[in-house]
Amino acid sequence: MIAAMNEFKAYNDAVVAFQNCLDEETKAKSASGGATMAFKAMQAKKLDAAVKELEAKAKKFNEQVRIFKARSG
Repeated sequence: MIAAMNEFKAYNDAVVAFQNCLDEETKAKSASGGATMAFKAMQAKKLDAAVKELEAKAKKFNEQVRIFKARSG
């Protein structure tokens, strides 16, 4: 369970890094005058998809933690 928790934390860190990457890409595009509303909307959709996936995996992980704790008393 500890290994799974560590892997989940690493996955969470990867999603945060992805968000930072998207933010930097948007800032760079804005600085060059190329960031359109469509581009920003696309970036928001990418982040939203990553966060939704993270939340779904967190929910499953938390369910497994509860099962594990119930079994080990």
